[in-house]
Amino acid sequence: MSIMGVIINNKFDSGVFIMKKIILFLLIFALFIFSGCSDETKDWQTVKLGERESIKIPQNWVVSVIDDTMYFSDKPMTEKNPTVYMFQYNSEENNKNESENNKEKTDDKTEYNKLCKSFKVENNTEEIGKSNSATIITSVVSVDGKTQTVKGISLFYMDYSDIALSGERVFYVWNNNVSTELLYTIADTYDNYTYVE
Repeated sequence: MSIMGVIINNKFDSGVFIMKKIILFLLIFALFIFSGCSDETKDWQTVKLGERESIKIPQNWVVSVIDDTMYFSDKPMTEKNPTVYMFQYNSEENNKNESENNKEKTDDKTEYNKLCKSFKVENNTEEIGKSNSATIITSVVSVDGKTQTVKGISLFYMDYSDIALSGERVFYVWNNNVSTELLYTIADTYDNYTYVE
């Protein structure tokens, strides 16, 4: 074999050796990354939203329902000064005529419930759909006459017995108490097919 052949052969061997090292490094790196990406929602609590629909929320969040409005907070809504993370926007309640909206109900149990009833969506400025029928929304809203931009999750559901009963449930973040990253993770947990009690 000529000197040139030996040089080329050695360069080829060292190139293969380097490629093997790079591939091995990439495989170890991928295993390290994927082992650290365990399902952070596995310990979360499942909240039933309808006949088949459910969503997962962090284990330490408390679910309260007052006047058909669902709240996710740090403690029950009937206790003093809860921190509200998200609440369900009830558009049917908010779209009633002016006299009905201004009528104070005797079962309004919290200041948040009164504020939620004054919560009006002006328009949706951004929507990012997910494959599980959840949509991240950004809306311009009016709360007690003050305009602000808020993020939320719109959850489409299908009533298979009567298509006219299909619709959406919308949960808005209260006072930016939920990060965008956490909102996306919650949206990813939406299941509108297989809720099992």
